[in-house]
Amino acid sequence: MLVEPVAQIATQLAVTIGKIARLDVPNAWPDLIPVLMEAVRSPEPDRQCRALLCTHHVLKSLSTKRLTGDRKLFQEISAEIFEYLLNLWDSLYDSLQNSDHRAHYALKILRLLCIRGHKDPSQSPSVKRFIESLFTRAKGTLQAGPPTPFLEKHVTTMWKVIGDFLETHPLDFVPFLLGGLEFAAYSAFSDEGRAVAFERVLIHALNLIKGIVLCPEFMVRESEQPHHPRKVLGISSFTSLSMKNVYLQFFAALSMFKPSPRTLEAGQIKRAFFTDATLEAMIRILVTKYLPLTPAELERWAEEPEEFALRMEDLGDGWKYSLRQSAESLVVTLFKEFKKSVEIMLKLMKEFEAPLQDPNNHALILTK
Repeated sequence: MLVEPVAQIATQLAVTIGKIARLDVPNAWPDLIPVLMEAVRSPEPDRQCRALLCTHHVLKSLSTKRLTGDRKLFQEISAEIFEYLLNLWDSLYDSLQNSDHRAHYALKILRLLCIRGHKDPSQSPSVKRFIESLFTRAKGTLQAGPPTPFLEKHVTTMWKVIGDFLETHPLDFVPFLLGGLEFAAYSAFSDEGRAVAFERVLIHALNLIKGIVLCPEFMVRESEQPHHPRKVLGISSFTSLSMKNVYLQFFAALSMFKPSPRTLEAGQIKRAFFTDATLEAMIRILVTKYLPLTPAELERWAEEPEEFALRMEDLGDGWKYSLRQSAESLVVTLFKEFKKSVEIMLKLMKEFEAPLQDPNNHALILTK
């Protein structure tokens, strides 16, 4: 497989080896991972590329095993190879301009190891360096000029890592929370970001913001704020030992529901980021740039109105893959979570309620 010249055949062989590995590693095939990693270290680009492809499919299969022993094994594998693969990705990154698949396979492996190979990613300096590099490299790649289809695929994978990390390890995402919000806001809501971002980046950016806003681990409700114990109990002093015991037991139970320090930190970051000015800018761009129908959508609407209406409905998780539905979903989320959003929308409606001056201004008509 490592010397197979035809890419399609090599892929099928890698998939087959991955399926066998799910059953035979580590007991019946203990040397598979060491052999593959030895090939990954090969100085021959073609051999290294095939080894990375095979390693990806093997680790993808192993990562789906759910028994405690299997998950521990995968974490041990991750601890052994993550640092090397991260350094390899760093060294190969510049070759992406030449559509070098080695860097892309390395990133796909790092995605598996980062999301499923670490029980507590916050304890790994390598994972921290990896996540931080995703923000800078995705942004830098877009700013460098119109990306090739291959680079678009690589940037999309970087966004997927960020989204998966938030979903799987939300509390470990807190150190990257502000950076993630700023990165998503730059990509989806700044003039510079929207000028260089392609559609899949915009979708991931909107979904990331929604995921952060709705993440349960980042929510600090009013009822979870610290209370003075005597006010909670409604008494001013303790007159008996039994009453003191009741107090101690009650306060101990109350402390069990106290938000973690990272939850409190995430709540503070969200409050500091989602200011009234930020909300107004986001809602304005969502309503005026993302929600109006495009010329292509208007044409489909005119040709097949019933089919168009069915496609526009939010079916299951379809909103995650459509720019319009992602924007609609984020607008609804902001309305539910921030009371100021209603006031902003009313202000925006009043701004656009003026009579139409140019009946041929289709963009303004769609915005109204």
